[in-house]
Amino acid sequence: MEILRQFAEDWEHRLGIGASVRIPTYGVLVHGIRTSSMDVGRFEDTRDNILQENRPFIPNAGIKYIGWLTRTVATKSASSVIIEFTKPQDANKIIDEGLIWQGEVFQCELYGHIGTQCKATTRCGYCAQEHASRECCVKSDKSVPRKCANCKGQHEAWSNQCVDRKEEMAKVKVAYAARPRYHLVPQSNVAVNQANTMVGVQKEPTDWTSRAGGSTISPTRPHPTGSTRKKQVANKEGTKESQP
Repeated sequence: MEILRQFAEDWEHRLGIGASVRIPTYGVLVHGIRTSSMDVGRFEDTRDNILQENRPFIPNAGIKYIGWLTRTVATKSASSVIIEFTKPQDANKIIDEGLIWQGEVFQCELYGHIGTQCKATTRCGYCAQEHASRECCVKSDKSVPRKCANCKGQHEAWSNQCVDRKEEMAKVKVAYAARPRYHLVPQSNVAVNQANTMVGVQKEPTDWTSRAGGSTISPTRPHPTGSTRKKQVANKEGTKESQP
């Protein structure tokens, strides 16, 4: 599959006008996103922000599509977003770790609630000052010391070094008894064979790229006395084919 992704444009050119290489994508659902936080017309900006903020978990990820799950977002304050990754490993990692969505989940940087319920003062995840993380003027300057809005340590609010974050993630792992389904990651030799047979073939994906075919597994609700996770909960949305 990696060979297919790497040489897709070259193969299309060599096969002739009208030829296309259909590359599968691997989707996850991200719940509780404010509808005012994303402009679907600015795909590149949204994609780049997601990849930058989640780089510690998915350093080499690719995203082919980002969109709302339903068409009724205009009447809602928050809704679910579909994000389609180019590799199943990255989709699975987000299912495990959750997704960092700047400016929304980290509105105040405190645990125990989600962005749509937040009434606290906005806090930056980079410097802990009273502004949104996406508007921080020093976030790209690595020489500027970071400050955690939670534990006040010298790191970003979502850092794995944060003591508060470690405690909350431990609670989440206990609370989430029902684990989400994963995308199947093919072995390398299977992927190469699959890539060789998919060029120009207009058919549904094979078993290891087929859509999950139905509902996703939603995690159980956390115990009432526990805190919810800081990052958006991501569920497997299914495998989908798209044009490169």
